[in-house]
Amino acid sequence: MEMLTLEAFEEASECVKKVAQETKLIYSEYFSVQTGNKVFLKAENMQVTGAYKIRGAYYKISTLSEEERAKGLITASAGNHAQGVAYAAKAYGCKAVIVMPETTPLIKVNRTKGYGAEVVLHGDVYDEACEYAYKLAEENGYTFIHPFDDPAVATGQGTIAMEIVKELPLVDYILVPIGGGGLATGVSTLAKLLNPKIKVIGVEPEGAACMRESLAAGQVVTLPSANTIADGTAVKTPGTNIFPYIQKNIDDIITISDDELIVSFPAYSSGAETSERQEQKDRFCFKWWKYGRDYDVFCRTAWTDSERPYFHCVRPASRSSRRACPRSFHHCRAAGKCHPS
Repeated sequence: MEMLTLEAFEEASECVKKVAQETKLIYSEYFSVQTGNKVFLKAENMQVTGAYKIRGAYYKISTLSEEERAKGLITASAGNHAQGVAYAAKAYGCKAVIVMPETTPLIKVNRTKGYGAEVVLHGDVYDEACEYAYKLAEENGYTFIHPFDDPAVATGQGTIAMEIVKELPLVDYILVPIGGGGLATGVSTLAKLLNPKIKVIGVEPEGAACMRESLAAGQVVTLPSANTIADGTAVKTPGTNIFPYIQKNIDDIITISDDELIVSFPAYSSGAETSERQEQKDRFCFKWWKYGRDYDVFCRTAWTDSERPYFHCVRPASRSSRRACPRSFHHCRAAGKCHPS
């Protein structure tokens, strides 16, 4: 079956129900008041593996032959796709090997192992882990499950848009995170198939905006580095197979600095707000919700605070500085955590 078609999305929607729940939209009074729009959150962090990635992984594996599954599965991931593949492989009773960057948060490594997968740590970012995973696949004959540059995986991720439009038919804008582009490809393609008037906006970290740079160049480009606190989106090269869909269906891309991301983490888990933090939090909100429409949906894809409680020790930029402050933490590979420097 051809992927990223309405027929394929409908099949995938039925398939992923076996392992993924239909997450309901959550109305955000705070963001709605801040922006003058009606803003909803698509809480994919409520999936059993903590992220939407289980959709694409399970659907992709369902399309494989028995022979391909019997060879064993391998993938590279910064954490969320790793857990999705590990969980799906366990459901199908096949072996899974996951190559993860050495900078992956320890909790993601342990959860992946908890689903029965073999974890190999290699490289500083996803791209280096992916290169090593391809090498292992060739040496051992494993079937490779790409985290984003695969139309079948993107089709599975796109089932999110089916649920959004079903629950909120009048949705105007959908804001979707971008790492390598699989989620954005699936969501934007299906959204346009269901209603061409829906605008889909990609959101990337400033330090790893590979899709923005690729769109500007008119072709897939590789960044010299991917430097962001958002480890799940630290990708230097977006998918080549899915790039044409991004070019056709993504209406705009906005970027978020690490400085703004750091401020947002404690804002969700702590009741205490300093005036400095509140000011930056407000700037953060207005930058995201710059589109003056009635119904917006933001796809929240993974837990943040539960994985990074130590971010409470990070200080945001001061009010007197409009530029991003130097990072006040360093990464400890041995512990898999960030600590104040």
